[in-house]
Amino acid sequence: MATWTTNGIQCQFSNKNYIQNMWSFEAFKLIQDTKIHAANIEQLLKQTQIMKLSRQRLKNIHAQLVQQISRYEKILEPLNWRHVSQAAFINYLNLSPGSSRLARNIDNLFRDWCWGDKENEQAVQEIAKVVSPLAFNSQSHLLVLGSGAARLAYDLHRQFSLSKTYALDYNPLIQMMVQRLVSGEKINFIEFPIVPKGAGDFAVERELKAPEPVDKNFECLLADVTEMDVEWPKAQWILTPWLIDVVDMHFPAFVSRLNSALPIGGHWINYGPLGFNNPQLQDYYSFEEVNHIVQKMGFKILNSTYDWTSYMQSPSSNSHRNERVYCFVAEKVSEASLSGQDEDSFAKIEDDDLDQIIDVPIQEMRLEEAFLFNAKVAKLLKGQSMSINQLTDQLMSEVPISREHLIVILRQMIMNFKHQSLRNPLDYK
Repeated sequence: MATWTTNGIQCQFSNKNYIQNMWSFEAFKLIQDTKIHAANIEQLLKQTQIMKLSRQRLKNIHAQLVQQISRYEKILEPLNWRHVSQAAFINYLNLSPGSSRLARNIDNLFRDWCWGDKENEQAVQEIAKVVSPLAFNSQSHLLVLGSGAARLAYDLHRQFSLSKTYALDYNPLIQMMVQRLVSGEKINFIEFPIVPKGAGDFAVERELKAPEPVDKNFECLLADVTEMDVEWPKAQWILTPWLIDVVDMHFPAFVSRLNSALPIGGHWINYGPLGFNNPQLQDYYSFEEVNHIVQKMGFKILNSTYDWTSYMQSPSSNSHRNERVYCFVAEKVSEASLSGQDEDSFAKIEDDDLDQIIDVPIQEMRLEEAFLFNAKVAKLLKGQSMSINQLTDQLMSEVPISREHLIVILRQMIMNFKHQSLRNPLDYK
């Protein structure tokens, strides 16, 4: 297990080199994607048929993207993204397509530190309701797993004058920003709402700030809660906010992990929905199954609420969510051990597994042919002006596909290229 610091934040992961390089790639990806979106809008603005109102809206988005690029470059400097070569990045991108991992949950920064006071207060009130009969006070140490933008950790630390609070998350972009915010710094950042209310709401500059600086007993940590050999800070209280249904770990195994991290008499606070929605239907747990697993793994649920709450109610968006949130406090009453049926059959590949024989059914024909075909089309289009009919003529002698089917495939491929280049710049959902 490697421990180091990034921008003053303690990091604890099983493979330091891998994590640091992965962060570099993901930071580079976030900056590159934002630059590409800005460049695509520039090209769009060259078209003469765009309505005047649309042109104004696009110019505003472009200007805000340019600002965001500059901010990303500065904030992400500690992740060494400037050391990534374009050649290395292209190969990484083939293995890790899609949006940057660093952009996940970025909208929570605005909810937590700009316009979400009502939502944040409601969360604190629900937790206060279930812990009020217990000794959750200035002597308590609280470990918040999956702290996200960390406003809930911050509010609980201040409201209950906690002795020590650890806000632990895997995302270095958000953690570096949280660290600056809770120390009293103000940060200007651009929000790109999902469903903007009006033309001026497509890209909105926000000022992020904490109500007041927090004391030195509030600490941000970088770690992956699913890594079994990471030793979490010792605490009598663990909070999992909006985590248990999305954490990339089999739920019974995760609850067992929580059990092992707490002393007998320690407490686990949960706050969040039960939208497991796992690929395997058997792991899409119901309310009743969650309660059964929690108690099976050595916990006794003491108090709970299961009520509706507002979520992500951005003043610039027409998309507002309401979620039913399960808030409970459970005491550890016994040690827990996993049975065979509780173990994760889709566990991560760890370093110790690298010498194991690969026993995974791979549809190699589909993978190989799809990659080769995409590469062939991209190579033909690079630096050339071609129509779909011309591209079809080029490919007919090389691929065993009828002309009619080939045209359908190429039309869809070109449409995907266009949609990708023009998509909402920060739609990371």
